[in-house]
Amino acid sequence: MTAGIIKTFIIVGIVFLSFGLVVYRIFISPSVPVVVSQEASTGVPTDIESAGNTILALVEKMRSISIDVAFFESPLFTNLRDTSNPVLPEPQGRPNPFESIGGDSLAIPVSGTRTNTNTANTGGVRALSF
Repeated sequence: MTAGIIKTFIIVGIVFLSFGLVVYRIFISPSVPVVVSQEASTGVPTDIESAGNTILALVEKMRSISIDVAFFESPLFTNLRDTSNPVLPEPQGRPNPFESIGGDSLAIPVSGTRTNTNTANTGGVRALSF
């Protein structure tokens, strides 16, 4: 009895797969191959002659562009004032930018009495430069 049920499932599966394949062929897959030219997909002409004509048409359009300079003579434009703050020069970078960070001075613990000449709390460590 179980062998009969297995055969039935196999037959029903084959029927469903066949039905699915027929539906795919009819409704989903394209029946006629569609050839799309390069010009239609990218907007770029495929032959050199039409490309040259396109460039010449663009050049003619650019020649017709004109700028109305009356705006620069209007009182609204001439009364504009610069209110920005000047940028002050500041020291930039390190003396040797290729040296590892922290390598431009060595930290050596100081023993004994010390005189505190720095305002920052260094925790008993003085930096020595070589």
